[in-house]
Amino acid sequence: MEVGSLDLCNPDTFVEGVPHEYFALLRREAPLYWHEDKTTGVGFWAVTKHADLVAVNRDTSTYSSFLRTSLFGEFDPTLLDQQRMMLVNMDPPLHTRYRRLGNKGFVLLVRALFGARYSDLCYGYNAFWRRVLPQLDLDADGFEIETMLNIRAFKAGLVIKEVPSFEAERIHGVGRLATFPDGWRVLKTIWRERRASGARGESGSR
Repeated sequence: MEVGSLDLCNPDTFVEGVPHEYFALLRREAPLYWHEDKTTGVGFWAVTKHADLVAVNRDTSTYSSFLRTSLFGEFDPTLLDQQRMMLVNMDPPLHTRYRRLGNKGFVLLVRALFGARYSDLCYGYNAFWRRVLPQLDLDADGFEIETMLNIRAFKAGLVIKEVPSFEAERIHGVGRLATFPDGWRVLKTIWRERRASGARGESGSR
């Protein structure tokens, strides 16, 4: 294996899992590597050392997701404006503001429709006993999964406890939430759960 032997833009590269051996090679021999996209002819810098990733992630004025997006390829002005509406392509503080605003709206809606007293619906850390999985019957495959889990746990009458937590700025990696498409999926999930509750006459408890 040598630097440049794998195409990181090709999804097939990751079918068998993350190519950890190749990334280790990049960290040793080319920690800042220009990777050509063979499909679009554009390219990107592959940053593979942890300290460098932290520095890049914290310096959004220099390494902006908003200016040219965090996606492969280049976009014409119209498509670029559309892509900038995705949360993954926003920089702080706008990114944080939109995320918090959307989450607050969903929380208030679930409180009104179900009577649940949640303070957060979209936080990704949830713990529950395996034995309650049949009651939850989860079938979502996107960012709406946390909302579905919380609503169904409430409707099933499970004892729910929220543990206060603090979410600091992201240290590494990027969020992949698409503000409006994923927000729409969450909203549709809330509405479907409400309609299902009305049809079955369900009521939850805390």
